[in-house]
Amino acid sequence: MFGMLASRLSFFQCISSQLVSPDRPAAARCVSLSLLMVFILLVSTTIVTSSDQSRSPISPFILSILSSPTKSVRSVRIAEICERTDGLTKDQLDVCQKNPEIISAVAHGARQGIAECQNRFSNDRWNCSFEGERNNLSNVLRIGSRETAFFYAMVSSGVVHTLAHACGQGTMMDCSCEREKIASKYGWKWGGCSDNVKYAMKIAKLFVDSPEKAMLRKTGDISAIMNLHNNRAGRLTVKNRMVKKCRCHGVSGTCGLKTCWHSLPTLHSIGEALKRAIKVRRRVRALEVGREDLVHIQKSPDYCVRDPSRGILGTSGRRCNNTSEGPDGCSTLCCERGYDTQMITQTSQCNCQFVWCCEVKCSTCETVEEVHTCL
Repeated sequence: MFGMLASRLSFFQCISSQLVSPDRPAAARCVSLSLLMVFILLVSTTIVTSSDQSRSPISPFILSILSSPTKSVRSVRIAEICERTDGLTKDQLDVCQKNPEIISAVAHGARQGIAECQNRFSNDRWNCSFEGERNNLSNVLRIGSRETAFFYAMVSSGVVHTLAHACGQGTMMDCSCEREKIASKYGWKWGGCSDNVKYAMKIAKLFVDSPEKAMLRKTGDISAIMNLHNNRAGRLTVKNRMVKKCRCHGVSGTCGLKTCWHSLPTLHSIGEALKRAIKVRRRVRALEVGREDLVHIQKSPDYCVRDPSRGILGTSGRRCNNTSEGPDGCSTLCCERGYDTQMITQTSQCNCQFVWCCEVKCSTCETVEEVHTCL
């Protein structure tokens, strides 16, 4: 009640300022920020009573892809996935049946996003690992935490990245590279074949956003608003970090004229940007939330103890670094439970030499490694 009142006051203050000094773009931003304030204040009043079970899961199609890590994307029969996957929207099902190469790219992009998520959180208590269990993945994503925010944004950006690259390489029939023809006074022109990020964002929005929009229309679930914001942040992170590349033309290697195009950033750099974008504070003011910021509505669990009902694997058995003070340090990663130390002997070939003719001879070397694992 107080949250709604505060939001209304903020909205009317904004409108009154526009009556004094009209500015249509500023008014639109003001309305948008007021709506976002409603969302954040609603979260602060309902988060205690809301159930984790009501939170919207990830897209059923992407979930079916990610929950079968032993299958390569190319070996998956797309038609079968379309038929056996419950919860697909009509638009998703149409694309799934008519454009299987797009679906293959979507699946590959989701896997690429997951791989970068695992790389980015490899030293944290939650390491974006799900042991291939569908329930683990679905349950952990019902928690509206900062980790869930990153996961949604990373999967969304992974889908955009893969689709845009496939279009640019000409491997899909439904799209091609993006050719820009813009005159320039600086001695260069747009003439190259850019990665088609516009088309990629359109398809990624269809597949990643559709389940959240359906959930929002059906139940008004706050977590759907959170997920939609983070999906969009992931897409924008790719779009806004496109890199301009150029090729010189001219006599004897001079660069009198350049042909330029836009190229995708690496997924590694996207992952870095998204992890920086996670808001550390649980509650933020609407004016402080940027379009590329990631937002979350629940405090993260500590992820220390295994809890299958919530998709938490725990940290027991994880390797730790007993000299580190970071998240991979034994004290932090093992949650103060202590750790085991083992001396492991490994053998490998070393001191290899080429012997005429034609043989390579190597010695066998032994190394002893000290390995620490959480109790």
